[in-house]
Amino acid sequence: MAILPIDLPLSILRWASLNVSALNPLNVWVSVLLILPNIAKKQELIDEANRIRADIESSILVEGETITVSIGAGLYKSGDCRTDLLKRVDIALYKSKTDGRNRVTFSE
Repeated sequence: MAILPIDLPLSILRWASLNVSALNPLNVWVSVLLILPNIAKKQELIDEANRIRADIESSILVEGETITVSIGAGLYKSGDCRTDLLKRVDIALYKSKTDGRNRVTFSE
């Protein structure tokens, strides 16, 4: 099982036909968590996370804006509790953000 926490600008919610421009005057970001139960290999997870990142970046979700995302990625390890896994991928997410955004970081 794989987990991907992703930070997205709140304006991406317009993609879901919600007008949130008035709610996002300061470029607020939201986090979402994707659980991918059928991915069990590191490279497969990194490839899927990069595909998601690239798809969002190349989509016209908000007219005149390029949307980029930071992604942390991690795989369940035998003996992990939910808290351990979430902590690892959260650290990876923040590393993606501090290393320049619009990237995927895998948690070991």
